[in-house]
Amino acid sequence: YGITPDTIALINIPSLAIHILVPLFMSQIQRHLQWFSYGYIFRLITAIVLAIYIYFIPDIVHRSYFYPVLIILFCMNQAAVYIMVVSRVGFSARISEPQIAGTYMTLLSTISNLGQSFMSTLVLYIASWLPASHVYSIEVTGCVLLGLIWIRLFWRKLKHLDSLPVEEWYLKPLSDVNITVYYESRETFKCN
Repeated sequence: YGITPDTIALINIPSLAIHILVPLFMSQIQRHLQWFSYGYIFRLITAIVLAIYIYFIPDIVHRSYFYPVLIILFCMNQAAVYIMVVSRVGFSARISEPQIAGTYMTLLSTISNLGQSFMSTLVLYIASWLPASHVYSIEVTGCVLLGLIWIRLFWRKLKHLDSLPVEEWYLKPLSDVNITVYYESRETFKCN
């Protein structure tokens, strides 16, 4: 039932509109982590719908509605992914301290990318242990269940973090720091 790379490229063309429209819409939001949570739930739902669709591909691959439905599902998935990405980056931009914003954004982005890469690697590693005929359905089920548990555990925490004032995220200077400097003349200078 393979799909050629050219067909995949054609299927992905409509998702370019999603890549343009979602950031435009998301640029107006204030509660970035709330939208991240909504995007997360939407992504879990699209994962379930895509898994069901993929399960029935052998029966519907030659039907006239196969590609239009596939394009709609890809666009839904891309919308969920972009809602999460744009809201995460927007949150990072909001909480970044102005003096070190570029460095802070890079650090937050690196941590996020490492977490995502680690999970993708782990899922692919686990796939090698599962029966080949059921790998996709087992992994989608497991990942959706873990995703539901994660969002249940962290929903309130995300709302709390989103409601914190921006100043709470800034680095605070250390108070009452005494630095003693010795020079060759044995004079002591204290800096407070």
